Amino acid sequence: MRRILICIAVVILGLMSSAEARCRKLPAWREGYLDIHFISTGRGECAYYVLPDGTTMLIDCGEVETANPKYPQVYPRPDSLTRTTDACSRYIRHFMPRVGRDTLDYMVLTHYHIDHMGAMEKRFSRDPEGKYVLTGITSLNDKLPFRYVIDRSWPDYNPSTDEFFGKRTVKNWARYMQYGTSRNRFKAQKFALGSSSQLGLRHRPGKYPDFRILNIAVNGCYWDGEKVVDPYDRKEKGPRENANSCTILLSYGDFDWYAGGDLHDLTLELPMARSIGRKVEAMKAGHHMAWNTMDTLTLAVLQPRVIVCPAFDSHKPWVKVLRENIFSEAGYSGPRSLYITSTHPSILEEMPELAEKAASLDGHVVIRVLPGGKKYYVYVLDDCDPKYRVLHRDGPFYCE
Repeated sequence: MRRILICIAVVILGLMSSAEARCRKLPAWREGYLDIHFISTGRGECAYYVLPDGTTMLIDCGEVETANPKYPQVYPRPDSLTRTTDACSRYIRHFMPRVGRDTLDYMVLTHYHIDHMGAMEKRFSRDPEGKYVLTGITSLNDKLPFRYVIDRSWPDYNPSTDEFFGKRTVKNWARYMQYGTSRNRFKAQKFALGSSSQLGLRHRPGKYPDFRILNIAVNGCYWDGEKVVDPYDRKEKGPRENANSCTILLSYGDFDWYAGGDLHDLTLELPMARSIGRKVEAMKAGHHMAWNTMDTLTLAVLQPRVIVCPAFDSHKPWVKVLRENIFSEAGYSGPRSLYITSTHPSILEEMPELAEKAASLDGHVVIRVLPGGKKYYVYVLDDCDPKYRVLHRDGPFYCE
């Protein structure tokens, strides 16, 4: 009888601890923390940063409702009634530090693709003066002020650079940038390759001398530490739009974070990784881990312990890349943890072992680096819950 009671007690305690884990909230940001949030909407990529002094930065805010029927999207998060930019603005305001209040210090657009900037959906309205369509970043700015908007081209835009989605998307963006700057809604800047001050701390920079963001690649070129290098033959077509992505290397103490937009080929990604020349603790998967990215040669250089893959349709992440690059030791040995913001069921049908191999298949992903950059944790939050309950926490991971 006693053994039965003990077993029942163990089961009850297990259920209670499991329920408690699901009810936990992400502990509030405190000064000295570095938080990197990947907001899961199922409709595009959006990353929100809270830097150690409370400086805030958003990188991309895609919004795609009409998907390619060949590659169906995952179910929208938190639900089908909430517009993507509403979901993003609520999330950001929920986790906004007091220092920044309700204004984002930086809004960075990596490149001109709709899953990063917003699609020209028919039902989307225009701004009150009818100058531009409210989609993705332009719609988010209608709900949340930005201090600086940074892209790869300001002030000269060439719509022909967008080979996938036509000229209308880039023209809409150009109208938004011209209108916003002329009304003093925000200041605009071109992403400065090689700069380690453009995306600097804005509140207490002197308190964190071991923090910096280096602009390491843009427009098909990269910074090798001394000069700009162009690996493409410009007499040919040159780089496609993904390879033009604004790319950063963030360092905080011993913690290094690499985020390369949608970079995806050996022409640029490998020599740039070699110019970094060291391991990074964590990285954003290039091009949502599509077929032509995350090659073993690049991984052999960067050797990330944690990889975050923002995904939202049936062909990303690419199963072959998962099997042959991410979960093999062809590039590097040692542990690695993969966090996917949303995984389409068809990917699991093709690769059922992914459920065990990946650290997470769904949810907002938050990397929290502790003061001084010696160790960090990864939190996965419920992307269908308005309170953003913590589903699980991994770590600590220690920085080398």
